[in-house]
Amino acid sequence: MKTIIVYESKHGATAKCAQDLSKVLEGDTVLCNLKEDEIPNLSEYDAIVIGGPVYAGQIPKKLKHWIGANQTEFDNKKLGVFICGMTKGEKTVELIRNAVPSEIIKKASAVEFLGGAFYMNRMNFFEKWILKMVSKSDDELVFEHGPEGDYIENFDEVALNRFAGQMNHE
Repeated sequence: MKTIIVYESKHGATAKCAQDLSKVLEGDTVLCNLKEDEIPNLSEYDAIVIGGPVYAGQIPKKLKHWIGANQTEFDNKKLGVFICGMTKGEKTVELIRNAVPSEIIKKASAVEFLGGAFYMNRMNFFEKWILKMVSKSDDELVFEHGPEGDYIENFDEVALNRFAGQMNHE
């Protein structure tokens, strides 16, 4: 099976999920970041995976526009959708439903929330300020320190493998 993963990543968490997913999907997999790459002809692929972060309950505008412009391409393809963010538990289901068009979710063989990360060195001043305000009221947000600065990673490997299993099987 030939699969394309089309995603948008602002700070790198969605890119990491897309890369990790490409390693566990069967067949040939091509990664396309909407912010950097030109999207090849979708008719060349058997499966399409769409991925993006959720900010303030929405996927990025460029990704949303791309989905809307390519909906007919999804009709005869195996389709998967993954979302990244730092929400946990039951809220993730609601977040996916609100962020991704319902007709896309209905067509998808796999829909998962894969977790996310906060990389402070990749954020602008306003994003850092908001995160600091939120982290003061959430004791579960524990920053670690690495060679590139402070970060929090909360990726869900179980969800990633479940997603790959659903995409790999007919």
